[in-house]
Amino acid sequence: MPSDARWLAGLLLVSASCTIEGQTTTSTGAAGSFDSGAGGSGGMSTGSGGGGDGCPPHEEGRVAIDLAALNEGGMALLSDGTLWCWGNYGTVMCPVSYQPMRIEGLPCLRSFEAIEDRFAGVGIDGSVWVVGEETDGKLTRVADGGMSWTAVNFQLAAWGDGQRAWWWGAGQYFAHSSDAITEIPWSPIEGMALSNGHGCYWGQGELYCFGRNVDGEVGNGSVNVWNDRVSDPARPELPGAVRSAAVERGRTFAILEDGEAWTWGLEDAAVDEPSGPSPLPFPEVGRVDSIMRGALVGCALSVSGELACWGGNPRGVLIHTEPPEPRQETNIPPTRLHDLEPAAQVSNRLYSPLCAIKWDGTLWCRGIEGTGATYLNDDGSGSLVEFVEREEP
Repeated sequence: MPSDARWLAGLLLVSASCTIEGQTTTSTGAAGSFDSGAGGSGGMSTGSGGGGDGCPPHEEGRVAIDLAALNEGGMALLSDGTLWCWGNYGTVMCPVSYQPMRIEGLPCLRSFEAIEDRFAGVGIDGSVWVVGEETDGKLTRVADGGMSWTAVNFQLAAWGDGQRAWWWGAGQYFAHSSDAITEIPWSPIEGMALSNGHGCYWGQGELYCFGRNVDGEVGNGSVNVWNDRVSDPARPELPGAVRSAAVERGRTFAILEDGEAWTWGLEDAAVDEPSGPSPLPFPEVGRVDSIMRGALVGCALSVSGELACWGGNPRGVLIHTEPPEPRQETNIPPTRLHDLEPAAQVSNRLYSPLCAIKWDGTLWCRGIEGTGATYLNDDGSGSLVEFVEREEP
């Protein structure tokens, strides 16, 4: 979810458009939609209305403001509050569609997080909307007012307002979690990153991690056996104030306010004293603004929009090959992706294209979407993803 000031203009467009009654439109692809379900955990009411309810079509100046890659596809939020998806892997959120299609049945959104079978979005009014196993695939309003961010993983969704946070999902992976909406008794919380086994939150320059710690990923100087978890958040020792963090299974990344990146985890489980945080320099981009971790690919994004990615090369997302490798588990060093620059946000998942929102709000992807759409030009560069609407005939 974007947090940089570069997104302010797009968010202002959302705020302005949501004061006007929406118009009914449809995309060039088959429209996806959600049913408004009965109240979920906590007995909250549900909403109704078309995609971007209360946000009219906003063709002139409309830009992408939030992004999530999905297996063999992706999802993007535009500055008119509408949510779009595409791909050849049908999910609870999006049926098969090689061209971006607008998702109907959503309120006016200002941010979201998504994986294949779970979605959490924050409305322009601060309400929180969830789709997942607990809601039987129905869009459910689970919180009202004041929320500013969301985070999701395969077990839970979390959301907060800067001083407080809540989550909803399975409790076997995280402390203080259950299948009901539960307030997280930690503050301040300005953001959170979640993996399948552990998570971290940050606020006022401090970072705390919790959950599974088999590989030393929590950063408390020890490792745990498989079924144990760190219930009380640990504060890793870092040499400066923390701006943000990213996590993957077994590893944690922290970005400091001065642009330095640090990492820890993936230690041998037999080691009693993990080495702890160590610097992770990225001379290719200089001062780091954020790190993205996909299943096989990682990316470092600089404060000036430079983008360097490393890791595997599933379906040609980093290096163009003929024919493209379906799952090339090479170890490509950090490589600049000039065709996606200047980048404001980047996202990738296993078997998805690598996509980035540029500073001008356009969305570009590179790589091959299974047997469906191709996001590679002849020179191996990425291509523009367009969001086209037409009036209902």
